[in-house]
Amino acid sequence: MKVATTAIEVVHNKEANAEKIAELAVTAAGEGAELVVFPEAALQGYMYGINHEMTSEELRYHYQGAEPLDGPTVTSLASVAANHGIHLIFGMVELAGAVLYDTAVLCMPNGEVKGFRKVHRGGSELHLFEAGTHVGPVKTAVGQLGIGICYDMCFPEIARMQALQGAEILVYPNAWPCPPDANEDDPRLMPFMMFPRARAWENQCYVVTSNVVGMADVGGVEYYGNSRIIDPLGRVLANTGRKECIVCADIEVKEGILQARTGEFFGYNILKDRRPDVYSGIDRPYPFEPES
Repeated sequence: MKVATTAIEVVHNKEANAEKIAELAVTAAGEGAELVVFPEAALQGYMYGINHEMTSEELRYHYQGAEPLDGPTVTSLASVAANHGIHLIFGMVELAGAVLYDTAVLCMPNGEVKGFRKVHRGGSELHLFEAGTHVGPVKTAVGQLGIGICYDMCFPEIARMQALQGAEILVYPNAWPCPPDANEDDPRLMPFMMFPRARAWENQCYVVTSNVVGMADVGGVEYYGNSRIIDPLGRVLANTGRKECIVCADIEVKEGILQARTGEFFGYNILKDRRPDVYSGIDRPYPFEPES
């Protein structure tokens, strides 16, 4: 199966972004991709900053541009997925009643649309988005997909829960910034490079990330790109680097996972070899007192 991921420049113009998503999705489908992934908030654009003072202008933009999962732009992109027989994933600002969610949308070849809301929020997201609560994987024709959004991939608990429920491909749309003075060892950037490979290795399943790239049109934030497809042993199969593009990789989902869990890592199966009987307290809230 061929998987595609993208690094794209996203602007704060929903129509322009939707046109780009549709165009690149069709291109990826033409290259034989069955799963095509776009970044977090790829439809409307991410927030104007990371930890910033939110203005009424920004709030107005996000509320005016948000739409429900059955909204006209989502419906149009779902038609692209159905017409080209692909599984299309992209990030958007979802409007549910009067509430906004940072949502990843999955459009399937049969026309079905599913939304996955970001569970872990940080910084200014706490003032704009409600938190999602559902993390279970979804069964599709390309395999069982476990979907998280950006900051979610920093939490191994979600990926482990998804893997234990049968997830074979973990998908992470991102809007991960790149501080101008950062290198790959910078603590603001290192998690983005490290955690996707860790999530793949520790669960012995595939990971696909997609990230925004380039300088934002509003707010002066630069994004890092480096969208990747990673195998069940943490090896990078494809990487966009820091340019707008599509990259693809051919994967054998079940065979690749089976090999990782039976032979390629000394025959160790990490999920099978767990010891949940000694992990008591892992669900305790923070802060907590250490056990005596």
